[in-house]
Amino acid sequence: MPVRYILGVALFFVFSCGPRQPEVELFTDPGAFTQEDVEQMAAKTIFYDIYSPVEAYKVFQAIGAVFDMSILNPLTNIDRYTTIQEKVVNLGVYGADLSYCRMFGQTQETINYLSLIYRISEDLGIPSELYTQNKRKLERSISNPDSLFNIASRIYVAADRYFKQTDEEGYAALILTGGWVEAMYIATSFHSPDRPDPVLANQLALQKYSLNRLIAHLGNLEKDPVAMNYLTMLRQLKRVYDRFEIFFEMNDLRIDTLRKEIHTSGTSTSIRHEDVNEIKEIIDSIRSQIVS
Repeated sequence: MPVRYILGVALFFVFSCGPRQPEVELFTDPGAFTQEDVEQMAAKTIFYDIYSPVEAYKVFQAIGAVFDMSILNPLTNIDRYTTIQEKVVNLGVYGADLSYCRMFGQTQETINYLSLIYRISEDLGIPSELYTQNKRKLERSISNPDSLFNIASRIYVAADRYFKQTDEEGYAALILTGGWVEAMYIATSFHSPDRPDPVLANQLALQKYSLNRLIAHLGNLEKDPVAMNYLTMLRQLKRVYDRFEIFFEMNDLRIDTLRKEIHTSGTSTSIRHEDVNEIKEIIDSIRSQIVS
């Protein structure tokens, strides 16, 4: 079969104190998938920032995930987390788990994870008036997964602001780390080492942008040994991501720097099946350290 060439663009984002305008370079030959595979990889909008933990469902939707409770971090694990760093990073993990339950309409499980998120937030000293207000709403919204999701979303916004206002931005970055790793862990749980799935591979490849953002956030926390430990592991993951590129059709790309979105009618990628295998292996290792 002849090699198919697609003229596209690859994006490189450079971060310092804040995001700069993306630089664009031209590449050819994605080299990993056939045109038939590429046609299955349509993506209208690519978010190149980091999702809040409770927005992780957007990754699960894209890969066609099914519900499997055994994937998630058990509620009983909360008693293992005694340090502030452990509680903070698992606050992110449990947010992604809540997002997964909410996506499948698992109301009771969503409530259980939301209650745990309340508990961790209180332990971390995030202003209690937020919980008082939302607990009343929780009683009125007990059967509505969307309302529960909105409540959880406000908690993560409040946590992010609180830690930044108290000069503890490292904790805000650790919440994002826990949520991102858990979302990737759930997504890669649907990967089969023996059966390539081009749709899953493409969606994992698209996380290249958010991984770069996450590394940039953690890179500012040189005095936090916990953050540096996760940063070391994420840089190992980045070395796998650096092996491949993401391609867009020529003249079929619009970048919204305000919303941190790439608008396109489709993408292709040079990611290989062995790259996906290694991504899963590294994610499993990072996630194990977070939740154990």
